[in-house]
Amino acid sequence: MTDYQEQSNSNSRKPLYLALIGVLLLINGLLIYSNIKLKNSNKEQVTTLTEEKSQLQADYDNLLQELESYKSQNQVLDSTANARLQEIETRKAEVEQVLRKSNASKAELAQARASLVSLRTEVDSYKQRITELEQANTQLTAQNVGLQDDKRKQQDTISGLKTEKTTLVQEKETLTQEKEQLTKTKEDLTRTKNELTTRVNRANAVVKAANISAEAVRLRKNGKEVNTKNNKRVDELKVCFDMTSNSATQPGEKEIMVRITNPKGEVLSVQELGGGIFTNEQTGEDMQYTQKGYVNYNGSGGKACINCKHNATFDDGAYKIELYNDGYYIGAGQVTLK
Repeated sequence: MTDYQEQSNSNSRKPLYLALIGVLLLINGLLIYSNIKLKNSNKEQVTTLTEEKSQLQADYDNLLQELESYKSQNQVLDSTANARLQEIETRKAEVEQVLRKSNASKAELAQARASLVSLRTEVDSYKQRITELEQANTQLTAQNVGLQDDKRKQQDTISGLKTEKTTLVQEKETLTQEKEQLTKTKEDLTRTKNELTTRVNRANAVVKAANISAEAVRLRKNGKEVNTKNNKRVDELKVCFDMTSNSATQPGEKEIMVRITNPKGEVLSVQELGGGIFTNEQTGEDMQYTQKGYVNYNGSGGKACINCKHNATFDDGAYKIELYNDGYYIGAGQVTLK
């Protein structure tokens, strides 16, 4: 065959090839269109089934909530109501079996819908039976009202008698309590009188101080005291006073609390140097003291001095001095340092 003949045959087949290609493209397009349509149809069907299942779930939840609410409000049951509850549980199980499936079919959803309808019927029957039981219970309650009224009247009579008895008992207890209170009041008054008498006697029996004075002193190396007016060189404040004669005071050693207040109103009290706290017997207040000392009272008076130490620099100004014996204020004085 010549080249011319081969070219002629090839040209004659081109329309056939083109026709075959066109047919194939057409078939391919139809397949693509069919596949898209099928996917859309399946998607719509899945959406419909999902919506039906969601609606079924919502209807089931509402019915279940209604049932539980009614059950919690009505506790009176009989065999008929219990039988309804058992049938309700069966229908619930049928519906829940489908609802638990993630890919339930249309037929299964239809069957579940039918079970839900049956469940609604059973719930309505159960509610009706509960209503009948409540009505019967109301009638019994009404019949029992008369008996309760009679019983209440008897109880009122008994209660009245008990009240009268209680009143008499209370009156007796009140009289007894008043008598006990009077006795206690008398005892309290006697005790208070005795305490006041004791306090007065103690206050009268303390050492009486007069002519209270104070001197600033410094100590030499040999221990000798030297008076000074220079507050920079003060080592101690020497507090002296006269003990006046007091017939109520028993002779003997007496404890004296010295309380010194600086110009700023601060009490000079250092525990390491002999300071401490005592109770003011006249006010009940706890107070600081600077130094305590012991003096010998011989029954006729005499002079006494107590040296008070302090480890801080003494400021310029007036220092107030108070004296206490057995917790009672006995006098005051003042010294001025420059």
